[in-house]
Amino acid sequence: TTASSTGAVKLHTLQISATGTAITNHISVASTSVDFVSIATSTCTQQTETSSGLTGAATGDIVIATPATGIEAGLTWNSWVSAANQVTIRVCNVGGTNPLDPAARAWRITVIKY
Repeated sequence: TTASSTGAVKLHTLQISATGTAITNHISVASTSVDFVSIATSTCTQQTETSSGLTGAATGDIVIATPATGIEAGLTWNSWVSAANQVTIRVCNVGGTNPLDPAARAWRITVIKY
């Protein structure tokens, strides 16, 4: 790791144990605005993000995507690298109102590469 004068820490590689696989890189988008359409109960919708900050993302990489602010009750989500340099976020209405129209909000996306 290295630290900047502002206290930011940069992760270069990480190996959890002598037998673990090293993380070779991580890619992050601090904030990208996502606005999902209205979602009926027991259905899902998805958005594909192609921010320039995702350059280098490849299928099979690990993705962590989280809304920067709270999300409506009844919604769950998952995310994955769906093609080179793009991440898809799928949001499902598993028990909220019917239909549920999520507010547009910023999402944070991190891609971890091994």
